[in-house]
Amino acid sequence: MTFIAITLFVAVSLLIYVRLAPDIIEHWHQDPETVKPTGRPNDYRLAGETSISLNAKQTKVSQYILDYAGKQERTELVANTEDGQLLTFVQRSKLIAYPDYITFKITPQENRSQVSVFSRSRFGYRDFGVNKLRVETWVDGIRRLATGS
Repeated sequence: MTFIAITLFVAVSLLIYVRLAPDIIEHWHQDPETVKPTGRPNDYRLAGETSISLNAKQTKVSQYILDYAGKQERTELVANTEDGQLLTFVQRSKLIAYPDYITFKITPQENRSQVSVFSRSRFGYRDFGVNKLRVETWVDGIRRLATGS
């Protein structure tokens, strides 16, 4: 009986920690182009040759990203540079509230913008493709906002 009580206490404590652990913003709010990948299968990045190009100025692209993120459940902006070129969000899973961090870098190029993104899990090892799907879904949504479709 004591073993079950201790196991239950540890499990509940871990769940509480996952929900209440403070965000270490400096760790997550980093350039997707240069930050070291986790090496685990629970992150996904579009950077360098895989980054996307949008036919809009950086300030508009930043606003598209903020607008799109604002419509996502359990998502909040946790860091933003003054110029809006680096934005980091946390999105929590529905059941246990596991945090995933999504960072966008918008690089201005005349009337266009180059966008790189890095989505990664804070806890765990596998994410069963959640971060990849999130990046693909967000990029599609942001592209639709940028093209007005």
